[in-house]
Amino acid sequence: MRVFHFSVVSLFIGVALFGFQNCSKTTFSSPQNSSSTNSQLSTEIDPNDPGYEIIVQIAELQSKVVFDKADVLFVLDESVSMNNIAAEVQAGFASIPESVYPTDTLMAVTNMAPAKYVDPSTDQFDISQSFFNLAQIVDLPGFIRLINKASVDHYVATHGSPNYPKPACAQSWFKPQDKNSNGDYCLVAHSQISQERIGVEAGLIALDQLVKTHFGNSSRLFRKGALANVIFVSDTHDPGKADYYGQPGGASDLPSYTKLIQTVHSLNDDLAGLKFHGVVPLPPAGSPELDGVTTVGTIPATIEESKVANEYLYGFSYLPYIKNSGGIAIHPVGNSWTSAIEQMVHEISTVQSPVLIAPYPVSEVIYLKVNGQLLSPSEFTVHSDQVTIEIHANNTWGDTINVEFKFKRSLKTN
Repeated sequence: MRVFHFSVVSLFIGVALFGFQNCSKTTFSSPQNSSSTNSQLSTEIDPNDPGYEIIVQIAELQSKVVFDKADVLFVLDESVSMNNIAAEVQAGFASIPESVYPTDTLMAVTNMAPAKYVDPSTDQFDISQSFFNLAQIVDLPGFIRLINKASVDHYVATHGSPNYPKPACAQSWFKPQDKNSNGDYCLVAHSQISQERIGVEAGLIALDQLVKTHFGNSSRLFRKGALANVIFVSDTHDPGKADYYGQPGGASDLPSYTKLIQTVHSLNDDLAGLKFHGVVPLPPAGSPELDGVTTVGTIPATIEESKVANEYLYGFSYLPYIKNSGGIAIHPVGNSWTSAIEQMVHEISTVQSPVLIAPYPVSEVIYLKVNGQLLSPSEFTVHSDQVTIEIHANNTWGDTINVEFKFKRSLKTN
C-alpha cells in the first residue's frame, strides 16, 4: 500500500522552469506536416501478386527543427516513499538559474492512481471506481483528470483534507510563470499530495486512461500543433499487471509504445510530436535496458543502487517509451542535479523523431533503411492512417537523414 505525501514540488519546479529551452519540433501527425524533401518514387506490379504494387520511396528527412509551442504534462507518483529522494532533488533544482521557455508553453499535472478495469481483456475501465474502489480515491484532484481549483476544492470540501493548504489555480493548463491567488506558482499548488492510499503507481496506465477519458468527454488533452511532452516522476516503474498486490481490476498489460502513441495521436489530431521523459530509476550501467536511452547524470553501478527506498523496479518499464520517443531519463538519486538538469535542457532541444509520409496507404512493409542501415520493425511505426511512418528516435543522427522505404500497396477495390 502507498500513502500520499507532499514531497516533490521543487522537483516539478526545476523541470518546469529549466527543462524546455529550444525544444525540437518533430512532425508526424498529418501529411501537411511532413518534413520530407527530395522524395523519389519507383513502382512495379508485384510479380507474385498482381493485386499489389511494390513501391520504393527515397527521401531526405529533416529531423531537427526548433519548436516554440509545447504542452508539458507531469505524471506524478503520489506515494510516501518519494520522501526518500525529495531533499537532494529539491536542492539541485533550486540551484538552477531561470531559463527561457518556448514562447508558447503550457503545463499541467495529473497523478498515477489508475481507475479499475471492468474487463482488462477489452481495455474497459470505470472512472467511477478506483483500483481499491475507495470513494476518496475517485475524488482525488488528479485521479484520471488534470488538477485544478475545482477538483481540489471538491476534494477538500468532501473529505476534509488538510493536505491542500495552497489554493489551486482555476485553469488545468497554465503558463510556467502563472501563480495562484496567494502568489504560489500553479505548478507548486497542483503538486500538493493528498496522502491517501492508492495501491499502485501506474503512470502509463493512468496516462492512457486520461487521454481516453478526455476524448470520451468530447475534449482533447493536448493542443493542436503542440509538441507534447510527458514527464513521469517516480521512484519506481509501472508494473502493468492484472492483479496488483492480489487485487483484481488492474490492466491486463501495459499499452505498447506503438499502441500508446497511436491512441494519443488518434484522439489528439495534428500534434507536432509526442515525447516521453522520466525522472525514474535506471538500471546499472551496461544493462541492455539502457541501450539507446539518452540519460543524463549518474547511472547506478549495481541493481541495489537502482532501487529507491527498496521499491520494486518492474523491469524499468518507462525506458522503452523514453527511448523510442527520443526523451531524456535521469536517475532520481546520486546525481549532481544542477549538472544533470543543465544537460537535460541541452539534450531536450536535439531529440529527433523524423516522420515519413508515404504517397499511398501501406499494406505491407518490405523494409525501411536509414542512411543505408536496415531498421527492425520495432524501430519504426506505421500509424493508423497507413501513410504516416514514425521513425523512432536515434540521437546519433544529424539534422537530416536519408530514408529508403519499400512497401506494398493494394490495387484491389472493394
